[in-house]
Amino acid sequence: MASSFTDGAAYERLMGRWSQRVASPFLDWMGAGPGLDWIDVGCGNGAVMEMVSATPPLGGWWGSTRPRSRSPMRRRGWSGPAALSALEPMHALWVAGRLTGVKSQRIDITVEFADFDDFWASSSIPIGPQGQLLAGLSPAQTDELKAFLRQMLPPAPDGAIRYPAFANVVKGHVAG
Repeated sequence: MASSFTDGAAYERLMGRWSQRVASPFLDWMGAGPGLDWIDVGCGNGAVMEMVSATPPLGGWWGSTRPRSRSPMRRRGWSGPAALSALEPMHALWVAGRLTGVKSQRIDITVEFADFDDFWASSSIPIGPQGQLLAGLSPAQTDELKAFLRQMLPPAPDGAIRYPAFANVVKGHVAG
């Protein structure tokens, strides 16, 4: 089993519905416009950047994502350590990098799954740290976890599972 996110299609199943819901409010907050250079830290499979970039993603498994609309912006990609994705460390990193006009915020969204089976199939993909953790569970532990999650995530009247999620975002400008 892969311990990192190396399978773009699996990553899209795991994170795609989240990143699609974050994309529009993120891009609105960023004030996205043509002719800008971007650095996308912790960009996953590049789903958000593909919405604003005329340049194809930088190699690897990003190419397995489905096509999205593009605008004329130049793209730079870099995946940083996950610990930097907390709001305060991200903000501090931008300030330490001598970026100007640094701003950060949290974007709240609702993640939705058709039903519990859709939630479990999307959440139990055997990739990344979460996948490693789940793969290490015994069948009894897996059943116990699923029962706990069914209690914590009661379905809506239409059977859908919905819960709040968020993305921490930061922006700044290179001086000069």
